[in-house]
Order: sequence, then structure tokens, then C-alpha cells
Amino acid sequence: MKIIKFLKLVKSYLNGDFAYQNYLTHHQKNHHNQQALDKKTFLSEQQKTKWSKVNRCC
Repeated sequence: MKIIKFLKLVKSYLNGDFAYQNYLTHHQKNHHNQQALDKKTFLSEQQKTKWSKVNRCC
């Protein structure tokens, strides 16, 4: 049973559910007067932010 729970957690992390839930929690606490992004837009913005900068050390 523990392995199944672990695998579900890994799946949630990999498909962006974990990050999106953290975003929604933060948004509800700090920006409740604004509309939150939908999951698809949120994940798209995350990818754009991640890959739009230099990702190397030297």
C-alpha cells in the first residue's frame, strides 16, 4: 500500500497537480480578489518561465 501511495504522489508531482494546488492555495490566500489561472495556462506559464532563461553555470 505504501508503494501505491508513493507512486500516486510521484504522478501528482510529475503531471503538475502538486504545483497547481500550491499555486491555488497561495492565490486564494494572497490574491483572492483576482481570478486564478486555469491549470493548462498555469502549466504553460511555468514551462515558459523555466525554459526562457539561461540554464547553465558557465
